[in-house]
This record gives sequence, structure tokens and C-alpha cells, in this order.
Amino acid sequence: MAKGKLRMLIVVAIVGGVALMLASAIYQVKPLIVDAEEIHYGFPFVWLTASRGLWSPTPTPWRYGVQWAGLIGDIAIYSWITFIISYLTLHFHSRFLKPKSSQR
Repeated sequence: MAKGKLRMLIVVAIVGGVALMLASAIYQVKPLIVDAEEIHYGFPFVWLTASRGLWSPTPTPWRYGVQWAGLIGDIAIYSWITFIISYLTLHFHSRFLKPKSSQR
């Protein structure tokens, strides 16, 4: 495999991994907690938590916390999946769909 194709695959894998990680924020888990509200974002690992207290007359402001291990884990998993899909697509495209030179 040429260096240019490998570089392209790595860039596509990283960009795709970050994009899929951000898209995983759609998945939310709201555990049941008395007098507080907490939301966990991310799939398969939680990488962002949002929480606020509800025990005072007015709810406290939202506090956000990044779970770095989950963030790096999600990016690694999604980048690896994107790399494999991109590699297989490039491999099969060059093997089966590439026009063959005519032999005389």
C-alpha cells in the first residue's frame, strides 16, 4: 500500500472516529437520584456527565464533567472501526471496480 493511501486512511479514521464519538452523545442515560439530576452522555463509554442539584428552592446551574478515559476509549474504538471500513472499501474498490487494462 502506498504511503499516500495509508495517510489518507489514517486521516479518515481519526476524523470519522471523532465524528462518531460526537454523534454518540445522542445516547443519554439518566440515573434515578433523589434531589439531583444527572445525565450521562456517550456510547459505549460515558465521556460527558451533566449534573445539578434540585434540593434548594431553585435548581443549581448545570455542571459538566468530561470523563477523559471514556472520551479516549470512544475515539479509539470508533477510529478503529472507521479505519477497518475505509480499508476494506478501498481494497475492494481497487480490486473489483478498477478498470482493467485491455490486453492485445
